[in-house]
Amino acid sequence: MGESEPHFEEESQIYKSGESPDAKEPSLEKETPLEGQEPQNEKEVGWKEAEQNLEKFGGIEDGIKETVVGLNVFGIETVNSCEGHFNHGRIAPWVSIEKWESKPQERYIGQKEFEQQVYERLGVVEINQRNWDYIKEHDEMAASFLLPGQVEFDKLSEDTRRQIAERDEGLIKKYDITPEVTKQWMDAGIQAEKEIEQVGKDGRLHKTEEYKQWKAENDAMKDRVQQLLGEFYEGRKTTKNAKIIIDQDGSGSWCIHNGGKDYYDVTRKPEDISDKEKNHYQKVLDGKNPKKEQKDFEKYVEKYRAEFQEFTEFLKRKHFGEQENSPDKKEVIWQKKEREIEQIPNIEKGAVKIIAALNLSEIPTSQSCEGHMYENETGINLPFIEISSPNQPEKRFLGQEKIIPKLAEKYGIKPEDVRTMLLHSMPHEEFQNSKETQNYKEWRKENNKIAKRAEKLLKDFYQDSATPEHVRLTVKEQNAGQFEISNVGREQDRPSVGEEKNLTTEQKTELNEQLTQYQREMDNFAGFLKQK
Repeated sequence: MGESEPHFEEESQIYKSGESPDAKEPSLEKETPLEGQEPQNEKEVGWKEAEQNLEKFGGIEDGIKETVVGLNVFGIETVNSCEGHFNHGRIAPWVSIEKWESKPQERYIGQKEFEQQVYERLGVVEINQRNWDYIKEHDEMAASFLLPGQVEFDKLSEDTRRQIAERDEGLIKKYDITPEVTKQWMDAGIQAEKEIEQVGKDGRLHKTEEYKQWKAENDAMKDRVQQLLGEFYEGRKTTKNAKIIIDQDGSGSWCIHNGGKDYYDVTRKPEDISDKEKNHYQKVLDGKNPKKEQKDFEKYVEKYRAEFQEFTEFLKRKHFGEQENSPDKKEVIWQKKEREIEQIPNIEKGAVKIIAALNLSEIPTSQSCEGHMYENETGINLPFIEISSPNQPEKRFLGQEKIIPKLAEKYGIKPEDVRTMLLHSMPHEEFQNSKETQNYKEWRKENNKIAKRAEKLLKDFYQDSATPEHVRLTVKEQNAGQFEISNVGREQDRPSVGEEKNLTTEQKTELNEQLTQYQREMDNFAGFLKQK
């Protein structure tokens, strides 16, 4: 079973709609303004935006929704939740937090290969593939019934639900998905996960750099929750079971909850929990425990929900009452900017942080690329962020409209393609004697000012730094007047067309590691800007 599969329980609800497209081409960025009337102040904007984001997802229970909104406002990414129930599911409210969208699919180098070996030994390779093929086709089929912008199935009509169910029955028959097959597949996945954990612990597999970075960010988010809870309980008295805590649940996600032993002590190791306790807890989840016990639980649920409501009110007071220059305020602004950047079409995840950091440092950006290996794995497309003043003039040269049609005819392209070329690259020789318009010259001057600000920031960043020259970031002017922030790089990183050489596996690995180093330098610069 894949590492990226989410863990859901009763009343759980995923809040994120998936990752941004992983485009190979540089993304062209455009600002997306807020829709509707402008709210009264920035604090109201933050809270309202978090509420609106949740509205896209159906099924979030009213008793936990405001808590989720409050956590989101403080930059805490939530995955699923429950308001707590006395007759099914967990009896205490809970919210699972995790940086789900950026979570790497593999924790260890070579994890997929090792996992495949486990499936081969267990004799479930064909079953595993069949189940994943079924899931993929099922998800594509079900998603086809959603309207544009809709991300949840709760609001679909009964007739639509019936159609989905009928088609799903056909898929189950097509892939021969029986209860026995499903159990065998899930058991194999659990076994593979145990073995992956074991080889990771004994050092046979090593964590990927991507996973290490993600885990550090995820743990930092957990620490932020712990800090909020610490502030909430400063001078506050409550019963042990009602106290809200954060720990890891069975899926490895961080879980905010109360309930103490009534909740089911998730901090205990599985081997320390008796079969009798496990069976009883399963009956509680299924709502099959005695009615008398459920009646007692009803009192507990009321108490636990009240504590969560008090925590929510604390989050509101903290959000709307914090000082303008407080660390919390700054974090909210950064989180908001990153969310804005993530909405840009074709934006790559690896470029989001540095774009947000530059924009908040008054460095406007126009294009970006997180960096990629050549398709034939012979070189590197270095990470870059193009910086330029917004509102680039559409007309670059005086008299260009007389030349463009002739150039388009000569090369068999459209006139609009020639205009685009003029705004993004070196012009053809037909324009060598042409003079730029005054507006374009003024735009270039603004770009020079922006470049100087970026150079000053890089100078501060590299003060007393021992970073190798080829890894360092630099500002370079481009052919159409924009500037580009990118690594210096090495000559062997970027062979010219026709000069590519076949590389050994070791050389390709070294090149990949070099790309990772370049990307990490971008992230380090973003972190530096965030701390300024």
